[in-house]
Amino acid sequence: MKKIILLIFATVFLMCINTASNATVLTFDSLAGIAGVPIGYGGFNWPNMYVYDAVNIIHWGGYTNGLNNSVVSPNNVLSNPYGMARVTSISSTFDFNDAYFTAVWNNGLNINVSGYLGGALKNSTTVVVNTYAPTWFQFNFMGIDELRLDSYGGVAAGYIGWGGVMSGPQFAMDNFTFN
Repeated sequence: MKKIILLIFATVFLMCINTASNATVLTFDSLAGIAGVPIGYGGFNWPNMYVYDAVNIIHWGGYTNGLNNSVVSPNNVLSNPYGMARVTSISSTFDFNDAYFTAVWNNGLNINVSGYLGGALKNSTTVVVNTYAPTWFQFNFMGIDELRLDSYGGVAAGYIGWGGVMSGPQFAMDNFTFN
């Protein structure tokens, strides 16, 4: 009996290592910032997402905000300037493993992360992020063809922008990991 349990444990362990070793991490660092993400980048379409060089430039009207704190792998991050984002596969299903998220303007920002296959919801969870540092989240959404990232809520972190304290549902994402 012990041998069978040990064999099952070893098999599961090796499957986990194999899955992790086949993962691809998109750092967005090869893209030019400030620009839209090219169609097909990494095998995906990225409508409503933009690339920002969060290390070398000051963003959105010359003001500091959470983008300056969002970098995991220098220099670029993606952001959703309109509060919603979609990631759709251009050829097949994918497994969304994990990513780092940072709020741009609001602390306590909610991001509803949902995985779809053929328009049907398969997975959904809500994560909460702040402006002062990126937070890593593991999702393990398997066999999806679309990822929806809808952000809302939180309270203004006190960043000054066009005419006063800014607030909004924008977030930054770095190191998007998938199989």
